[in-house]
Amino acid sequence: MKRNPFGIETKTGAATGAAFLVSTVFAALHYWWHVQVPPVYLTGAITTVVTFAAGYLARHTPRPGTLTGDLTAEFYTKPPAVTQLPAAPKGTTP
Repeated sequence: MKRNPFGIETKTGAATGAAFLVSTVFAALHYWWHVQVPPVYLTGAITTVVTFAAGYLARHTPRPGTLTGDLTAEFYTKPPAVTQLPAAPKGTTP
């Protein structure tokens, strides 16, 4: 199973990278090329839409030990671990 080398979720990384990229493009347009960027409410909306789209379209991070469509997977063949609480001291239960 291939994991992200930075240890973050794939969808989170994609959304964060997209937000960084869009913000950097707006800043570069304004700073180096003196292009009039849209008002703040539009740049915020554009950044939000691009960030959501990148996170939505990115693949899910695979989880170790999850089911792969096989109903006889280890999850179904192992009995659940049952833990019991210790008995209450005498005279404390109603």
